[in-house]
Amino acid sequence: MLQQAEPGSRPQCPKGHITLLIRTTSEAKLDMTPEEAVNRVNSDGRFCLLAVEVIADSDKDPIIRHTVIEFHGNGISDAEISDFTRLYTDWTLSRKLVLNGALIGFYLLREGSIADLLHARYYHCTPLEDLSVYANRRGVEGIILLVLPDYRGNGYGNLLKNLPRSMGFDYIYGEQFKATPEVLQHWLKRRRLIADCDGRYGDVWVTLEDF
Repeated sequence: MLQQAEPGSRPQCPKGHITLLIRTTSEAKLDMTPEEAVNRVNSDGRFCLLAVEVIADSDKDPIIRHTVIEFHGNGISDAEISDFTRLYTDWTLSRKLVLNGALIGFYLLREGSIADLLHARYYHCTPLEDLSVYANRRGVEGIILLVLPDYRGNGYGNLLKNLPRSMGFDYIYGEQFKATPEVLQHWLKRRRLIADCDGRYGDVWVTLEDF
C-alpha cells in the first residue's frame, strides 16, 4: 500500500534531482512493484519517482477525505461532497499520482455522455450551444481533479489533465461550482462553457474540451 504524504514528512524532489515518470495499469507487467521501484530510487539518491497508477481500494477513503477538505464550504455539505464522489467515480478508470510512494494527487473520471448528464443529474439545465453533435461520440466526465496543496505549481495538474487524451475518448466535460469563479476561469483556459445548471449538488457551470 502506498502511503499518504503527511505534514512534516512530505516527499519533495530536491533541486537538481531527476524526476522519472512511470505509468502503470492493472494489465501492466512490470519487473518490480511500484514499492520496489521506490526503494530502488531512494537507495540511488539521485532520482525522484513520479508515478501515474490505478487506484486501489485502500486509496478510496483517503482520496474522498482530501476531496471533502478541498471543496468544503462551496455551497454543499461535506456529506454531499463525499456522496457525490462515491456515487459518480469510476475507480477503475480514475488515476492517482504518487511521488516517491506518497499520494500527491488524483483525477477521478467516469465514462459518460454530456447529454445524459444534463438530463439526469440536475433539476434544471440551460445548454449554451447545440450539443446534439455529441450523441454518437465517446465522452468522459472529469469528476474531481486534485493536486495536494504542497505540490501545486509543479505542472502535476496539467499532467493529470492530459491523461484522458490517451484513453480513447472524443471529449471530456466537467462541472465547476458557481461559488468558485476563479476555478471556472482556470478550466476555461482549455475548455469552453456549454451549460448553466442547478441541482442536488449545487449550482454549477458545465465545461467541455474536444480531443
